[in-house]
Amino acid sequence: MVVAVRIKMSENAGRGRLYVELEDGAAAELNYRVAAGVMAIYRTYTPENARGRGIAGALTERAVELARDRELKIVPECPYVAAWFERHPAQADILAR
Repeated sequence: MVVAVRIKMSENAGRGRLYVELEDGAAAELNYRVAAGVMAIYRTYTPENARGRGIAGALTERAVELARDRELKIVPECPYVAAWFERHPAQADILAR
């Protein structure tokens, strides 16, 4: 069973990074780049000891929110993000075609 946790997320837009600082000082992150109206999400990373807590999903949801707010389309280059969209077909309207 996946147990989501309340997390404080931050963004470093200049580096194309959403991240969560974990209790042990490590960070989970999602990396993206923006060009020509498209947010390409190319990497997610969650340290092994923090996996299964819903952090990568929360980062992906936030990236989708940001893309919508900024009127961007998304290209999911990261396998995790591509699989997330398969599990959330209602969000597919934001995908670049």
